[in-house]
Amino acid sequence: CGTGASAQIREAVQQSLDALEAPDGVVALVPTLPRRGGAEAQYLRLAVESLLEHGAVHHVVVFGALPAALQKGGDRVSVWARPEWDHPQLSRPAALARNFGDPLEKVLWRSRLVLDFATAMRALLAWSEVVFPKSALMWFEDDVMVVDGFGAEVERFLAHPPAGWVALRFLGFDPDPDPSTWAWGTQGFGGKGVALYNRHWLPAFLNFCEENFDAAPLDWLVEMFDNRSGSLYRMAPPKMRHIGEYS
Repeated sequence: CGTGASAQIREAVQQSLDALEAPDGVVALVPTLPRRGGAEAQYLRLAVESLLEHGAVHHVVVFGALPAALQKGGDRVSVWARPEWDHPQLSRPAALARNFGDPLEKVLWRSRLVLDFATAMRALLAWSEVVFPKSALMWFEDDVMVVDGFGAEVERFLAHPPAGWVALRFLGFDPDPDPSTWAWGTQGFGGKGVALYNRHWLPAFLNFCEENFDAAPLDWLVEMFDNRSGSLYRMAPPKMRHIGEYS
């Protein structure tokens, strides 16, 4: 077999491997909770509609109540009731790690968020194995919306994903270039928890979250896990906009 033929065979094999590994689109989980003034209804509508309109996302799972104002989506939107999980890890608040001098109330809040994330994403992983088995999985926030170019950038990333990638992150690293999101003084720095996860790495990361639920906020845990286990990437510019004023 000549050198040229060998190179062609190697290239064909690599293309087959890439096709097996490359995720086929995105399933997004959007958790939502009541906010001051009922702001969650408007935020959630903008978040879900933007995900459906800008490509790459096959399906959106709303984790909580779906506002009546959201009419779009059809069979591309599912709604899962948000239970009040009784995480046994939180039964002894005095035992929680106080790594940053934060008040106990804040430590409890962020620890519950990490545990809720781990529980919800395990459910999404199991569900998507049946419905969208090759999809990448996104944890989205209900006060974030995607903008023009998001779908194309995500599809480009997923078409040839870097080897060993754990997550693709978006917001919270630089001021939002759109000054209209600075109206409440955040300069668009919110939304850092939004990330697109490689489903193959996700079980290990969820285990890590459950083991370190009180060690740091969720977005920091992603970075801590990356230092141990894989590769973390960031989309710049993020192709997203943080719209939430009320937490």
